[in-house]
Amino acid sequence: MLKKFNKMSFIVMVIILSFAGIANAMNLDVGLKGYGGLAGGTTDSSDKTGEIGYAAGGGLILNFYAVDLGKVLLGASSGLEYLYMAYDSETTFTPPPFDTVLTAGVSYSYLKIPLTLRGAFRVSDTFIITADAGTFFGFFIGGKSDNTYDPEVIPNGEVDLDKDTTYTLDIGLRFAAGVEIGITENMKLSPGVLFDYGLRDTSKDDELSPSSKDTFWELNAFIGLVYRLF
Repeated sequence: MLKKFNKMSFIVMVIILSFAGIANAMNLDVGLKGYGGLAGGTTDSSDKTGEIGYAAGGGLILNFYAVDLGKVLLGASSGLEYLYMAYDSETTFTPPPFDTVLTAGVSYSYLKIPLTLRGAFRVSDTFIITADAGTFFGFFIGGKSDNTYDPEVIPNGEVDLDKDTTYTLDIGLRFAAGVEIGITENMKLSPGVLFDYGLRDTSKDDELSPSSKDTFWELNAFIGLVYRLF
């Protein structure tokens, strides 16, 4: 766990130093945001189904604009976020001698580093429309699965999710849209929506479960407070 944390800390530090190194020639915003919304899983297995659950999180915002065309700004965005998501799933598998249905309430925690291209349109001095498109890197921290087997061929109860059950790295696509509303000359309120779609398999198959590729998605509303440094 310490080794993984040190690796994530190094990546975040590289991003921050890279942003700071070009800030003298560009506009740099920093801030904090929180978000919440819907989450769920997708799978390519017909033996697995799921229900839409919820997500919540927040973290650090880093935005910079490299090109200023007057009304239009072009740049990039990154940061560091904590994500918690939870939803229910159902899996049908066949350990001898029965067909068995596993109903599970699962929860996951991730640290995420988004990296997107960013565009902004100045409607006025105090109102800006923003849009982002790019990727994210998710680092699995831990999770829980509250399992119920029918019939109970395996003892029911809550189990920990760790590196033996879950891949530690998730990579996916991120899209976001929002607005920035000026509060003071350098302070802005930034509400919006964001959508993350995972591309990598997240769950490791065991001997009983059907082989599948399982991914995550989230649709969140967010609100942030952004400060213009340069």
